[in-house]
Formats: sequence, structure tokens, C-alpha cells
Amino acid sequence: MPTAFASPDCVGPGIAKLAEEISAALDRSHGAAEWAEGNIKSALQRALSDDDLITGELPAAPFATYRQEILHVDPAGRFSIAALIWLPGHRTPVHDHRCWCCFGVWRGREVETLWTRDAKGRLVAGKSSVCYRGEVEFLHPPGDIHQVSNDDMTPTVSIHVYGVNLTHSGTSIQRCYDVDATVNAEAGLRTFAVVGAGFSGTMTAVHLLRECGPDTRVVLYEAAPDVGRGVAYGTRCLTHLLNVPAGGMSAFPESPGHFHEWCARKGRQVAASDFAPRTWYGEYLGDILKDAALYSRARLEVRTEQVERIDGHDGDFQVLSTNGGALQAEAVVLAIGTPPGRENFPAGQEWPAMADPWQSNALDEVRPDDEVLIVGTGLTCMDVLAELSARGHRGKIVAISRRGLLPASHVPHAAAGGPAFDAQGFREQLAREPMKVTRLCRRVRDAIREAQAAGMDWRDVINALRPVTSSIWAALPGRERRRFKRHIKPYWEAVRHRIAPAVMEAVERMRQAGILERHRGGIAKLERLPSGRYLAEWTSPATGSSSREFNRVINATGFTARLAGSNSPLLDDLLGKGWIREDELGLGVDTSSDFRLVEEDGSVIGGIYYVGPMLRARYWECTAVPELRLRAAETATSVLKHAARPQKTTPPTDSYRTPEMAYQI
Repeated sequence: MPTAFASPDCVGPGIAKLAEEISAALDRSHGAAEWAEGNIKSALQRALSDDDLITGELPAAPFATYRQEILHVDPAGRFSIAALIWLPGHRTPVHDHRCWCCFGVWRGREVETLWTRDAKGRLVAGKSSVCYRGEVEFLHPPGDIHQVSNDDMTPTVSIHVYGVNLTHSGTSIQRCYDVDATVNAEAGLRTFAVVGAGFSGTMTAVHLLRECGPDTRVVLYEAAPDVGRGVAYGTRCLTHLLNVPAGGMSAFPESPGHFHEWCARKGRQVAASDFAPRTWYGEYLGDILKDAALYSRARLEVRTEQVERIDGHDGDFQVLSTNGGALQAEAVVLAIGTPPGRENFPAGQEWPAMADPWQSNALDEVRPDDEVLIVGTGLTCMDVLAELSARGHRGKIVAISRRGLLPASHVPHAAAGGPAFDAQGFREQLAREPMKVTRLCRRVRDAIREAQAAGMDWRDVINALRPVTSSIWAALPGRERRRFKRHIKPYWEAVRHRIAPAVMEAVERMRQAGILERHRGGIAKLERLPSGRYLAEWTSPATGSSSREFNRVINATGFTARLAGSNSPLLDDLLGKGWIREDELGLGVDTSSDFRLVEEDGSVIGGIYYVGPMLRARYWECTAVPELRLRAAETATSVLKHAARPQKTTPPTDSYRTPEMAYQI
């Protein structure tokens, strides 16, 4: 459940009055809420009749979950007042509390279901009641297990008073209960869990939904409020463009025009050769998941929770989340991305806080005349520069990385055309070469010279490698792989992962205007000064040591594949158990050929899989949609192959529809 402080503009004077009355009631009862229950309920009931209790528009509840907006926190930390915003179908998990709770409806209605334990200690649903505006309930542990939902067709806003400081705890929930586990086991319902709902996790869930029957549920975990976006498509900035034209971004290789057709149905004016905004693609993936849920005979559950631990053994796992939720699953697919990188920083040093470019408001505090240091010159840096350019930035920008390489650009429309490159013939020539990096690089350079001499573009040669890159990587001996990583990797990435022409044009305009400087070097020191500015020192092979002060520093180093020190509770848990390990080159997660995790001792775990960009260890190219869409489908196939019982196949529908609501939540 996302939690944030409500804007002061939304908090009416009635909230302050409610806080005063609750504080007085607690004072009279010497802090014992049970003695003050009647007074607290009466105070909240009076407040709920105030039409101006909340004066502005609260933020809309995010996708697939309700939202909590903190309205007031008692200075003594005895209680907090919060507004919960619910869209139709939103519900809490079955849970209990770490403190007393008094709540009532201010707008709309909600349903409360109480849960009790039977003689065998199992949780069973008890009385359900509909709460309308002005009706108030009071709960205090123990005996406070319940579930709240919005079964109406309109949004609901409820006001909750919790006997806890929400700024410290973030939630009043003590524990969540997977009440479906016993029922599912008795009914023979199998459960597959997918952790992470970026591209890889969303598409793995989609393929499982397409193939599974009514005896299966697919539970998709995502800590962020939006499903399908992940880090790559979570941006809302329209200048952040896809790095592949719209005609090549289908989530289904058998339907190459799928994304472009979706854009047309949505009224988005984009040609197949254009580079669409990445935020559109996140919306597209969300619609695909809705469509899969609508037509599947299996059940989809989306849980807005962060998974912190996995326990159990082959085929019988327990997935535990940070809010106390638990899930029994037959198989678990880890679809988590790569941790943030710090490759341009010396190890073992603490660095001052820097702007995270993936946060939606990361650049809001950058003033047009600010001097900005961007650490990293790859794709993340290009996003930052494109957005700063769109904001009219005028201050000096310094971008620095170890080699100072910028990504190449795709061919602008006007430059397209000309003779066709013989991609198949080139691939056949490569297949006859010895599997040595030096020989392969020499052959690629020769092909580029021949293509350019014939009036073709060097990008055609690089594009021809794409279908065979993984097989070439698999055939390279370990020594040659290490050589490629050490000497060729950054140059390959600069020409292979190219940016949209419009982004390169914006960057070039900034360079020509004298706004952008690019340096090759490594950060030696970064210090936050008393003035609030940053002092950066770096060393460069060309100019030696340099230093400069900046108003802002942005970490655009991208991501790393190192598992240790990732700040991920789940990865730390798996590493501690020895259930996951890095590959020998440090490129990502070591997996079997069917995507199952390889343990520290080299054995394979039955039932835990990985799909995502950290498959680079096995496939090398595994960060873009054309490759990840294949891996997601193959992972789903592997999960079902190793499952205990055969699945009934549901043929995918040819038509594409976007229903209003397709989640079973």
C-alpha cells in the first residue's frame, strides 16, 4: 500500500479539530485508547459529516491497490490520521494491527469482513457489513483480524485514526494472512508466483495465464503501484523514447505489429518507423496483462507488496513480503531487474546523496541555470539530457564516464534506404570463423568497411549480428568471454544499444551551444559543501586531475549485475541461503538452461526460476524487448514443464481487446 503525506491544500480545518478532540480524549484516559473509545468514535463521526474535511482533490489511487495519505500526526506520536482512497475492486489483505484503529467512511462506501479462528485454528470469514458515510468502527488487538474492500462502482474515501506514528512505521498492519492457502490446497488449486512486474515478469505471467487452466492461479508481485512498467517504462516524461522503432516493439514475436496496432487503437499518432514514448509502452504492457486475465481460465492476483524472503523446498515454497503477507507457491519466478550501478565510483567510500534519474520528479529541483554533473554517459545519461533540454536548461552540464562513450544513434528517416546488406551471408561467414574475439572483431570491421564502400550503413552490419549474438556468445570459450568483457563490452554497447535520432539531436544542440561537456575519466572525490553545492574531482587520461563545483549531481551509471550489496532484501536472503550465485564473469545470475537458479554448490533448485536482464551471463543480449520476450515465453514453458501435473492448454485469442477491468482481485 503506497503511503504519502497529503498536500496541505487537501487538509481542511476539520482535521485539526478532530486531532484536538482525539488528543483531549487520550489525555483524559491517560493514553488508554480502550477507555477513550467512545469519545474517539464520536469525534470521528462528527468529522465525517463535514463536507470540507478534505478540501482539495486527493491523488487518484494507483493501479491495483488502495492508497494511504497521511493527514495528521500527533506531536507526541500517540496517533495518526490518514485518508485511504479506494477505487472499485480495491481491497486490503486479511490482516491484523499493531495498534488500535478507529475508521469510518467520508465518501462512498466500503465493506468490512471480520475473520475468526475455528476449533482447528484456521481462519474463517465471519460477519461482513457495509459501512456508509458517517458509520464508524473501532478495533484493537487481539481479535482485530479483518479485511476491508470497496465493492461499489465509484471511488471511496475513508478516514482512519491509528494509535501509531505512521511516519515511523509506515503502516498500522502487524501481519497479513494468506487465507486462500488452505482453501486452494483443499480444492487442488496450484499457485505460481512471479516476483516483479516489469516487462519480464508481466510477460511471464501473461504466458502462464494463456497456458494454464482453471486449477491454477498466477500471483504477480510488484512493489510499485503500476504493473508492467518496471524501471524502464515507469517514466512519465514524453521525451524518454524507446530505443527501437514502434514497429519492432511487439511483446509477441509472432505478431510483429502488435504494439504499433495498439498505438493506432489508442489514437496515438506514431509511424512504425517512429520512436514512441516509453510511458506508452508501460501502458501497453498493462493492457496486455488485463487482456490475458480476461481470457484466461486461470486466476490472476496482483499483489502490491515487496517480497523479502522465500522459504521452503522443491515445489513447496512460501513467499514472504515486507508487510507480513505469505503465499504458498509451487513455483516462483524471479523477474527482478539489475541493481543500481556505481561503476564510476571508487569502492569502499560513502558518497553524498545524488539525484536518481528514474524517480518521476528527479529533475524538478534542477533550475535552468544550475551547473550539473552527470556521472555516466550511457543510455541513462541520454534520458537526463533529453529531459533537461526539453526543460530549457541553460547551465553548464558535465557528463563523465571511464571511456566517455556516448551511445550511437539510429538512422534518421531521411538517411534510410539504399542497397540491402546481405545479413545471411555475413552470418554464414562468421560461423566459419574461429571462436576468438580478435578474429570476430576483425571480420565485423571488414564487413563495415565493405558495406560503407557499397553505400550502406554500418548499423546494418551490427543489426545482422542480433539473431546470432547469443549463439556466438555460447560458443566462445571462457577465456574469450573474459577478453570480450574486459576490452570490447563498452564499445559494443555504444553501437549496439542505440538511441532515437530525436534524442541525439537534442544532445547535439546542447553540445553546440556550449552547454554540454563530455569527459573521459573516473570520479576521485565527491563532497557535499556547507553551501549545499558539490565539489567533484576526477582524473582523465587526457587532462590529468580536474575539479569543479556543481549545484546538482545525477547518478546515471545505470545498473550493475553484482548481487552482493544490492540493497535488495530478497537477493540478500537468497545469497545468505546459498540459493543464488553470480556467474563466473560477474555478468548476472547463474541459471540452468531451463532458467532454474543454480545454487552456491552448483546444484539446481527445483521450482525457483529467473528471467530478466541478469540472464546476460547465459545469453549476453538480454536487456531489450526482442530478446526478453523470447526468454519470458521460454521461462513460462519451463515452469509448466516441471510442474507436478500437466496443464490444459488454452489457445491464445487472435483478437486484442482492452477491457475496463480484468483483474480478479
